[in-house]
Amino acid sequence: KRLIDALSKVRLTFEPSNLGQAAGIGALLDESFIQMVLKNNITELKSCSELFARLGIKYIASYANFITLDLGSAERVQTYFDRLMKLGVFVRPLVAFGLAHCLRVTIGTAEEMEHFRAAFQEVHSGVLA
Repeated sequence: KRLIDALSKVRLTFEPSNLGQAAGIGALLDESFIQMVLKNNITELKSCSELFARLGIKYIASYANFITLDLGSAERVQTYFDRLMKLGVFVRPLVAFGLAHCLRVTIGTAEEMEHFRAAFQEVHSGVLA
């Protein structure tokens, strides 16, 4: 029990399974897949950045597979989180990382991101109303 408790303190939040690790290794060996994902990531980050800029949402520019939104307060993060979840969009509040005012959006496929942007605009309009 003592050993498991100690290991639990340092494990990854979303630790990949053995199957997930094997799939990751396979993906890293597929150069065309890597290029496709990189291209999608660049395109979708640009589209999201343009949306957030247009809506006046502060965000941290990113070169990774996610973008961090600064919504100004934990209450606003919870509002966006709850409303996006009801629309089938899962985002991640960053309270556990000391950023209670921030929300993480992971970049997905073009179709997933189109759904995200539509849902985000709907939620944003409702929050402003």
